[in-house]
Amino acid sequence: MVRLKSDEMRYLSTSLWTPQLDKQLRKLAAKGLSARQIGEQLNVGRNAVIGRWARLRGLVFRCEVEREKKLRTEAAVRRRERKRRSDAAVAALRRGLARGVRSPKRARPAPPTGRSARQWACRASGCIKS
Repeated sequence: MVRLKSDEMRYLSTSLWTPQLDKQLRKLAAKGLSARQIGEQLNVGRNAVIGRWARLRGLVFRCEVEREKKLRTEAAVRRRERKRRSDAAVAALRRGLARGVRSPKRARPAPPTGRSARQWACRASGCIKS
């Protein structure tokens, strides 16, 4: 049984492309072979070769660029809104402190109404007459 390093295991579990196949792909592409010929030698499809070769060269598809741009724009809008709310809260707190207004106190729990549990227990046992 051959033991693989954790990096190689991660690589194998997520893709059919291993570092060895990548190396072979680079060599065959450097020789000038077509994607179909490289695919036949590596036992993978032509489109798999084209896609992998594009990723190895760092090419990015237009739809990926547009999606990334959209996500970044949405994240920037959320960040600006969060900052605006935070700044408004800080400004309100500063105005209140300047006027001498204290921050609101915590609400105290309401006192129990009616008879307490001890009174009910005594009544049930007969020590308090109603």
